[in-house]
Amino acid sequence: MDIVYHSMLVPEFVVDPDKGRHWRLTRPFEFSVDGERFVVPQNFWTDFASVPRFLWPVISPYDLGVGPIPHDFGYFTGYANKAYWDLVLLACMEHDGIAVWK
Repeated sequence: MDIVYHSMLVPEFVVDPDKGRHWRLTRPFEFSVDGERFVVPQNFWTDFASVPRFLWPVISPYDLGVGPIPHDFGYFTGYANKAYWDLVLLACMEHDGIAVWK
């Protein structure tokens, strides 16, 4: 998969009484997968990656680069299937130079 980021990722950490501790995008994030462009809207919420806290010394949710944002967005929108977005996550990790074992 060919991954291109067309804008900077600008999240902010927010504690919300309904959603708990998450990150919220302060502006849209644009990326493309094999030439198809996607826009994650401003105010989109993410936890980056659902990694149990006891594993954080080995791999934290923030160790996976930008990939969790497109992954969460794809799961949320239902565009394509989950297997597709899992591959997008791996392709983003490769693009960001993150070891795939993580």
